[in-house]
Amino acid sequence: MSTEARNLIPLLQNMQEQRGYLNESDMERAADELDIPVSQVFSIATFYTNLKLSPEDPGEESTEEKDPFRPVEPRQERAILAGGDTAFEAVKKAVRLSPEEILAIIKDSGLRGRGGANFPTGIKWEGVAKAAGDKYVVCNGNEGDLGVFMDRAIMAAHPELVIEGMVIAAIATGAEKGILYLRENSPLAQTAIEEMLERARREGILGSSIAGVGTSFDIELRIGAGAYVSGEETALIASIEGRRAEPSLKPPFPFEKGVFGCPTLINNVETLSAVPAIILCGAEWYRSLGNDNNAGTKVLSVTGDVKRTGVVEVQMGTPLSEVIEKACGGMKDGRIFKCAVIGGPSGGVVKDPATPIDYPSVAKAGGSLGSGGITVYAEGTDMVRIAADFMAFASAESCGKCNVCRIGTVRLKEMYDLVMSGKADESILADMEELAGDIKNYSRCGFGQTVTNPVLSTLRAYPEEYKAYLSR
Repeated sequence: MSTEARNLIPLLQNMQEQRGYLNESDMERAADELDIPVSQVFSIATFYTNLKLSPEDPGEESTEEKDPFRPVEPRQERAILAGGDTAFEAVKKAVRLSPEEILAIIKDSGLRGRGGANFPTGIKWEGVAKAAGDKYVVCNGNEGDLGVFMDRAIMAAHPELVIEGMVIAAIATGAEKGILYLRENSPLAQTAIEEMLERARREGILGSSIAGVGTSFDIELRIGAGAYVSGEETALIASIEGRRAEPSLKPPFPFEKGVFGCPTLINNVETLSAVPAIILCGAEWYRSLGNDNNAGTKVLSVTGDVKRTGVVEVQMGTPLSEVIEKACGGMKDGRIFKCAVIGGPSGGVVKDPATPIDYPSVAKAGGSLGSGGITVYAEGTDMVRIAADFMAFASAESCGKCNVCRIGTVRLKEMYDLVMSGKADESILADMEELAGDIKNYSRCGFGQTVTNPVLSTLRAYPEEYKAYLSR
């Protein structure tokens, strides 16, 4: 593939802005300009949901974004996402440290990636630092899970934390190029990031000499074109390179061969936003905030049957009940807690409100802390319908590369239609569980491997609700 293809998606987005959609002449002009086949342009234009091919094509529905950011009152000397304007203080401290000293601080802090894998951040950074050649730091801001919005809230309210985290990561790993990949239709976050990038360049935090010490690093903002699966790191790389956002097998891992074949560090927004406070306050301070399972804090987006929905930051190990009662004001209208789905469309049902908010505890309880999305449900909620909605989302968002995911998620959606219309017998439940397990076991990326979790967890937690539909 031509290296010019990296500009294909931004070029098509710019063309679409002029008319509101793309026609054949646009795609031919893009192919000529980038010296690539028209078929390649058409492949991209038909893959991403926000690229429209006709005036009637609605693409992905765009809704006005509201800023849901509301942090919990901090119970420690400095919260990750609270405080005054301390922009770039951490970078100014980091440039006085050696890369080895920064790596040691991040490793000693116990910071882990705040995505599904929860991989130790310092070890990931160290892998990129040891690699040779040109390197990239990529911030994954393609947040698309249902009911999850904390990354956009962080970027809208504290864009300096994300940019500082990327700069410090670059100093530690020796990268000179950064890419912040932002989900489309995120106007508040986009505006805040663009303004902070300009400020960082004015103040010498980005450019040919970071904070005046001679290290070069700059950040390119890339806007997604509409593909949930772009949140998977190999699919994210493909999208940055101008290809369809389809996951690839690992190894090689991104720290070995990532963007344009270069060693690449990929962290999400929340992970990078924690780095400045760790540099300023120390590894020991950060460790003191969590529990034995996970150090630090977790940012959550809480929705559902609670009085106050929004974004909160809590120390790792905080019970789910405390999040509901203290951060969200309790259950709405005095209703009784039934369960929470933790982890969005890749999560599962957690029935015990005493469950600590950390990765191992949530997994043991049946959920997946992953993206940090928590949807709280009250007694009386139809969990079969909830799972069916998740599966409708899954079938629409599968990239289609794996047969088992592309066909299996559609088939599960059809099975839910049969169950909810009473047109099946109880044998379908065993078939659903088997198919969901096959999708989980045989998909090549994290999307397919986790997207049937709501199906499996509700089948096991609420079998009587499924049987109630079948007995009508």
